[in-house]
Amino acid sequence: TKADTFGEYWKSGMKDIFEHSVLVAHNAPFVIGCILHALKVYDIKAEKLRYIDALETAKEYTTLTITLSSEFVMNRVLKPNLTTN
Repeated sequence: TKADTFGEYWKSGMKDIFEHSVLVAHNAPFVIGCILHALKVYDIKAEKLRYIDALETAKEYTTLTITLSSEFVMNRVLKPNLTTN
C-alpha cells in the first residue's frame, strides 16, 4: 500500500488542527519552515499558523531562574541580616 501524502493528511483534518490551534514545537522556526515548505510543494494555502517556540521559552525561563537564584544568593546568603534582637 502507498503511504499517505502530506496533502492527503492536510485535507483529512490536519488543516483544522493547524489553523485553529497554537502549535508548540521545540525549535519552532525550523518546524514551521518544514510545514510551510510542504504546503508550498502541495500548492496549499494556509490561512494562519500560530506557534510557540518551546526552545526560546525554555531559554527565557532558564535565564529568569538563574537571575532569581543569583539575586537570592547575593541578598540572603552573602549579605545575611546581622542585626540582633
